[in-house]
Amino acid sequence: MSKYDFELDLNSANSLSLIAQEIRPCTSVLEFGPASGRLTKYLSEKKCKVSIVEIDEEAGNKSIQYAYKGFIGKEQGDIENYYWADNLDELFDYIIFADVLEHLKYPDEVLERCKEYLAPEGSILISIPNIAHNSIIIDLINDEFHYNELGLLDNTHLRFYTYKSFRRLLDKIGLVPIGQKAICLDVGENEINNQYTDVTKSIQSLLAQRNRGIAYQYVFKVIVQREHKFMNYDKLSDELQLVGKKNLEMTIYISEDNSSYNEIKKTSTLYASNEKSISINLSAFNNITGIRLDPMEKSCIIRVKHIHFLQNDMMVPIGICETNASYKKDNVYFFDTQDPQLYLDVVSAHIDNVCIEFEVLDFDLDDLYLSLLKEKDNMDKKTGKCLHELEIQRSNLLETKRNVDNLNLVLSHNNSIISDYRMQIEDYKKIKERLTYDNDKLTEFIVDKDNIIRLQQQDIELLKSKIVDLEKQLTKILNHKLWRFITRFVKY
Repeated sequence: MSKYDFELDLNSANSLSLIAQEIRPCTSVLEFGPASGRLTKYLSEKKCKVSIVEIDEEAGNKSIQYAYKGFIGKEQGDIENYYWADNLDELFDYIIFADVLEHLKYPDEVLERCKEYLAPEGSILISIPNIAHNSIIIDLINDEFHYNELGLLDNTHLRFYTYKSFRRLLDKIGLVPIGQKAICLDVGENEINNQYTDVTKSIQSLLAQRNRGIAYQYVFKVIVQREHKFMNYDKLSDELQLVGKKNLEMTIYISEDNSSYNEIKKTSTLYASNEKSISINLSAFNNITGIRLDPMEKSCIIRVKHIHFLQNDMMVPIGICETNASYKKDNVYFFDTQDPQLYLDVVSAHIDNVCIEFEVLDFDLDDLYLSLLKEKDNMDKKTGKCLHELEIQRSNLLETKRNVDNLNLVLSHNNSIISDYRMQIEDYKKIKERLTYDNDKLTEFIVDKDNIIRLQQQDIELLKSKIVDLEKQLTKILNHKLWRFITRFVKY
């Protein structure tokens, strides 16, 4: 009996159940590696026309009873012999590779060949194991690598893929995903025998941050890309839908009519650490006056992108008014407690749903990280105090600067006045120089005049002396006897 001979489980998240959901009834299907025909049987019951290719003759003989056409055994059923390709003359709505490609030597060539048998609106459904699962990484860190009968390291696997490496393979051969899902199984929940505790806490923290670290399998729905071009796989990573493991619990506590929060009025939901959005129904509660959101019961670091309510079919954005986070930067909250809490800014209302867009950056923080976080919180408080004191000093300096600026204005005004005074002084100096010059000239003139007057006075004195002498002479003449004698005969 084949090791792949087990029942089809449509009630849980597994590769076959996700592929079965994609196939419409009454369609044509080419199924590679059907094993004992568990999916083939289900599809035939949906009135699908199924052709199969199976190398295991025993398993193929079981599945052929549900098939329209079959290629069984090592000669016809070996996919890479291409016997099927040479003997098919129809196009298929779906081509299935459920955990098959990793068993092939050249899966890219097989996929390339399959494009010839795909209907224009058809799609290829593929599931592959994830070689980059945290379980495998933990073993590699501990220098271990074990093949198993089944699972991620099935001992018949020839090819190993990560999400990105398989996306590159698809892009190389011109196939484009129009749907992609990751089936999540965490460490310790699969066939690999290890635990997160097998590595250090710092490595545990890094593993917890890996977006696809618990992706056990990937399921792709792909179509032929008509105009081939390469893509950026990082930008496409957000389109990956996670199914399966949800190991964290978010709880919302409700306050009605200002009542206190308690364990009765609450609602919870499970989610995976790499989920980005959660919507929680609150329609059972009336007149909500307060909401406390507990992201998980673990120490954690969370980025809250957006929170809104749905109220009467209207989206109402809501903020966070309080938290017990030990540190907050922008919209990232650091919790060093096992009971992280966010209080939403609620106005009394009836709320249908609360929608939270967020990102879990880390959780289950180790003691060193928590001590560093507390130390950082203490340092932030000290820094805040220092910043407050610096702000006071800055305010004082600004006041001093304003005073200095005012003094500079006064000084500038005074300098302007002084400049005016200096100009006036220069004018006065020029006037003084002119006056001094004029004074000197006047002084010279006066001196000259004084000299003239002195000379004239000398002349006057000389004339006076002469007059005196003449008067004396005249008196002498008049008094002379001869003059008196003459005057007798002279008539005036």
